[in-house]
Amino acid sequence: GQLEQKVAAAVAAVSQAQANSVRIGSELKLAEVELQRVTQLLSTSAIAQQRYDQIKQNVDGLRAQLTQAQAAKTQAEAQECYDYCYDIAGYDVHGLDSDDDGEACESLPDQPSTWPQLRRP
Repeated sequence: GQLEQKVAAAVAAVSQAQANSVRIGSELKLAEVELQRVTQLLSTSAIAQQRYDQIKQNVDGLRAQLTQAQAAKTQAEAQECYDYCYDIAGYDVHGLDSDDDGEACESLPDQPSTWPQLRRP
C-alpha cells in the first residue's frame, strides 16, 4: 500500500531528477559551444582590429611621406623620401625615380636637405 506508493513516488522523483540532469547537461554543452564560438569571434575581432590599426597607421605614414615627397625642394630631400619608402615597400612608392637608376628627382636643385631625419618604422 502506502509504502509502495512512497517508493513509486521516490522512483518517479529520481527519474524526473535524472531527466532534468540530462536536459541541464545538454543545455550546458550547447551553452559551452556557444561560449567558445563567441570567444573565437571576439578573439578574431580583436586580431582584425589590431591588424586594421597597423595598416591604417602605415597608410597614414605613407600619405604623410607622399605629401613630404611632393614638397621636396631639393634632390637630397626627394632622395631621403625615396630611400625611406624604398626600404619599407621595396619599390619606388611615389614614382620619384623616373629612370630607375636609384636617384630620385634628379632635376631638383643639388643642395643639402633641410628636413629632419626621417624615422624608420
